[in-house]
Amino acid sequence: MLWSRRDRRSDTRPLCISHGAGWPGDDGERYLREFDWTGTRDPGAWLVVPDCIDLLGSLRSGGWAAHIQENRALALRARELLCEALEIDVPAPESMVGALAAVPIGPGPELESPGWSTDPLQELLAERWSTEVIVSRWPLEPERVLRVSAQAYNSEDEMRFLADILKRILSEGHRDRG
Repeated sequence: MLWSRRDRRSDTRPLCISHGAGWPGDDGERYLREFDWTGTRDPGAWLVVPDCIDLLGSLRSGGWAAHIQENRALALRARELLCEALEIDVPAPESMVGALAAVPIGPGPELESPGWSTDPLQELLAERWSTEVIVSRWPLEPERVLRVSAQAYNSEDEMRFLADILKRILSEGHRDRG
């Protein structure tokens, strides 16, 4: 979001000039026209969402219901693998899990800006093992949860790989790095 005082709008221009550039009228009109659509926004991705939904549903004989059921089963299996690797109890009943599961992983290092900083463990997993997961401060810093999301392109082998890596990182005393 960008907000400018009225008296500064004549000097405020978008980084990418497009459709609104040179719009006739007062500074307020030009300001709105230039920022309303910079020309780099492509609605094409939004427009094909219905086709993508249809395609994804057609990839399984059971349609969307099967897709949702398989994602949930993989999320539950991932949570089971992670809890086994970390030697912790399952944190919530199965009825509370959809295609996403969160597992508590204990405290982490203090972050300079907890609201915006990426957890060092998340960075380590991405940089060293090309593994993308979310590590969040929850419920309150320094406590954390690791969140996995299951989709059609994920596999149980990937979840097992993550569990093995996580067990190794946290058991080898890398808590200071993650």
